[in-house]
Amino acid sequence: MSSCPQCSSDSLTSLDGASVCTNCGSVLDLDQSFIDIEAPSQNVQVQQEPSILKSLRGTSNWSLPGQSKEASQRRNTYLINELIKSLAHALHVPGLTLRATTLCGQAMATGQFRWGTRAKMVAGACLSIALRESQRPDSLPDIAVLVDQSLPNLKRVLASVLSALGISLIPSEPHQHLSTLQSHLLSILENPSCHAELPYSLVGQLKALSIRSAAETARALSNLLGRAYLSEGTTLRLSPAPAACAVLILSIEAEARATLSNVSELAACFAGRCHIGKGIVMRCYKSIQDELAKWIEELNWLDTYERSSRGRAKVAKRLLVARALKDLINWKDDIWKKRLKTSDCFSVGTEIDALGEPGTVEGTIPFSTSQSESISSALSEGDSRPRKRRRINHVIGDAARFLADPLMGPIPSRDHFTPVNDPASSSYSLQDPQPSSDITYHLFPLTQYLLAAPVQVRSITQLPTRLQLLTVARGGSGPDSVRDDELFVDGEWEAMQRSPSEVEEVLTKWRVDGILDSIEKAAQSQVNKPGIEKSSKYRKRKPNKCEGDGEERRKMLSKRINLDAFKAFMNDEEPESAEFLGVDDSVLGAEEYSEDEEDSEAEGIDGASDVDASRTLHCDTENGDVIDEWRPLSP
Repeated sequence: MSSCPQCSSDSLTSLDGASVCTNCGSVLDLDQSFIDIEAPSQNVQVQQEPSILKSLRGTSNWSLPGQSKEASQRRNTYLINELIKSLAHALHVPGLTLRATTLCGQAMATGQFRWGTRAKMVAGACLSIALRESQRPDSLPDIAVLVDQSLPNLKRVLASVLSALGISLIPSEPHQHLSTLQSHLLSILENPSCHAELPYSLVGQLKALSIRSAAETARALSNLLGRAYLSEGTTLRLSPAPAACAVLILSIEAEARATLSNVSELAACFAGRCHIGKGIVMRCYKSIQDELAKWIEELNWLDTYERSSRGRAKVAKRLLVARALKDLINWKDDIWKKRLKTSDCFSVGTEIDALGEPGTVEGTIPFSTSQSESISSALSEGDSRPRKRRRINHVIGDAARFLADPLMGPIPSRDHFTPVNDPASSSYSLQDPQPSSDITYHLFPLTQYLLAAPVQVRSITQLPTRLQLLTVARGGSGPDSVRDDELFVDGEWEAMQRSPSEVEEVLTKWRVDGILDSIEKAAQSQVNKPGIEKSSKYRKRKPNKCEGDGEERRKMLSKRINLDAFKAFMNDEEPESAEFLGVDDSVLGAEEYSEDEEDSEAEGIDGASDVDASRTLHCDTENGDVIDEWRPLSP
């Protein structure tokens, strides 16, 4: 018994319950609590375990534990995600697992596909879509083998998934298949057990080459063919997989700069990896080869494919293409880059800085003679500073926008100058403008240039040159308006020329390389070159101009005939007979022909058809001259 702290009376202590004061009813132990059994229960729910027996299950608790619709869907989703993950690892693209899983979840959420075999094909189709979106081949045949389904069924499911999700895929390109073909070829070359797929001689040729360099050439060639189809409108449009095989074969031959010994076997190897026929690859190979041969004809420094009269060429077309492919790709790439730079539909920056930062010359260039030095110094300063990137000058762009809409754009920078009316005088100087009738006061020199310059010269993308500004400001570009000394400041022209030390260095290098000797020989041959003699169109034999005695002349005429014996033999012949037999009068001791006679004889010897047709034989007889047709002598 103890006293109550509230009323100081004795309290009743019970072992079965709490210590309670019988006088005031206070609870002495606050840690203990009461539960009134006789009070009515409120919100008391009896939890019943679901029954296993079907006869004992109620209508509200009909399914077994873990067999509800939501649980089954979660389990199937997990299994499909694991299937997608395993497929991605099998195709060496684990990074596409998340994208393929998202697509598969969205496709199954549409309610058009059921779980089971259909869901497996949906998973494969979603992985194929992810491959296409990442610029890789769709690999549908490989996925069909992995999910143990036929390829046509998988393609139909892919079309259904694309329709359900509203996705449109761009056509694949040949370069998307090159990485797969490169890996396949490297695996064959590195694994000795796979050498049976290719001949031994071909394996030896391929091992001596850089397959990575050949793959880079194949990618460049694939891009080149795609650009040619889009821009030049060529009729060459091939399927991606066969074109990739053909392009890689051509690139391997270009890397070797020779033809492969068993190109058909290599084509069959690539065709088997892409699940296509060898004949399709070879047809693509020949089509691309013919197109490249046409492009090679545009390059003057490369050999072209020419057939002989017998129908065969000296050098095979395959060999010409293999030797010229890399040069052809570089040439086409240069043309494409120049076309992009000159294209109006593409520009990376409208105003290119030519003077430095905006505001260094306050956006304007003075047009006076006294300020030409400051112009050149600003230009040379801007050119001499090493800059890591191009800076943009908005001066001329602001002036153009100000002319288009003066109220919307910023006011272009201004500079006060007073051009004098007399262009020949050199008294142009910066002064405060004074109101006068013969002096024009210009606030915006660049706007004046844009309005006054001709359309052919004016451009809002490039700052005007010093000569253009001076021409517009002074109203002409002649020597009276703009003098030569105004185009350069003191020391600018000398700075552009080479110093004596640089000249000596260049001469030494030219002398070592042999360039200086070739220049001197060319100059010497130009000085010693004789005058061009007038020659007849039909003359082939040069006249004898040897000035010496008869012995030297005989040596110049012939070296195979004894001229003395021939002269003695022909001494009794008449001049007409000697001429008829084709003997020169100089051999018989006669005088030299004149120039006119020599020219006529040369024309006759060269075979003028009209002279030969009318040549006749003249014979003196007692009754007179008998003219008869000329006939050749009998053997």
